[in-house]
Amino acid sequence: ERFIEQCVDEEISLGDFVLTGGELAAMAVADSVCRLVPGVLADEECFTGESHWDGVLEYPQYTRPEVWEGRQVPKVLLGGDHAEVARWRRKKSLERTMDKRPDMFEKLELSDKTDLKLVEEIRKERSRMKLTKPVECRAAVPEDIDAIMLIVRQARNYLKKYRVDQWQGEYPTSEHFMPDIASGHCHVMTYGGAVAGFFCLSDEPEKDYDGITDGRWHGDGKYCTLHRRCPRRRCRRIPRHGAERKAHGGTYGKGEGARRTGHTHGYAQKKQGHAAASAPQRLCIPRQHVLLGRAGARSRAAVL
Repeated sequence: ERFIEQCVDEEISLGDFVLTGGELAAMAVADSVCRLVPGVLADEECFTGESHWDGVLEYPQYTRPEVWEGRQVPKVLLGGDHAEVARWRRKKSLERTMDKRPDMFEKLELSDKTDLKLVEEIRKERSRMKLTKPVECRAAVPEDIDAIMLIVRQARNYLKKYRVDQWQGEYPTSEHFMPDIASGHCHVMTYGGAVAGFFCLSDEPEKDYDGITDGRWHGDGKYCTLHRRCPRRRCRRIPRHGAERKAHGGTYGKGEGARRTGHTHGYAQKKQGHAAASAPQRLCIPRQHVLLGRAGARSRAAVL
């Protein structure tokens, strides 16, 4: 203690544990400091991306083979897109710091827009419901009508909150769903035996769309109508796996995301027409979107 008081000007603690001697602690400090000396490591990037350098922990490291014990290297690291790889690494660094060193994360002063966006993305992903049971799809039966109407009421309140005028009138009611159930067009998605969502899909002509006034369909081929669809409130934020194989659209005129998704995956918007005055109020805005996709050599239009 007298030597420490006389000769030591700084004390360093490696953590809340006790060693049998100070040699190991001294070696650890020497190694962590010496590796920052120019020339010790081959490149400066060897340590600038590691834990604690900029206040976050290092991203996960992967080596060959691509699959080990059933665990696969993330696909983004194999795609060759350097910008996406850098984004993934930064996101994982932030995510790891949030989980393993919340004390470090609280001290971070993030000002970069990309970092702020990544943190928001992480929190949004974590707020989603995690699936622990299988999701099943089946034809709806009359006994499902109470669960369906509960979801309708939840959706009506949600849309009202964000000032979307869809489903704000009397539509849809059980009288709209019962014919769909009877014809086999209404289906429900179940999770743990409970109804988690519903949709109505029909390949029969939809008379409600006969009132398009600014032009005709592209061709006289058959089309499918997907409408009256909604997930249960607690299931809205479930991650959509395989979304790259699906297209989404709607009667909501500000659906830019839906149109971008369609164009990205091979669909083209073919009609943006006004509904006739006699059309039902479920077309609560004056525009509907028609996407045309190709299945083999034949073209099919889908009114979403």
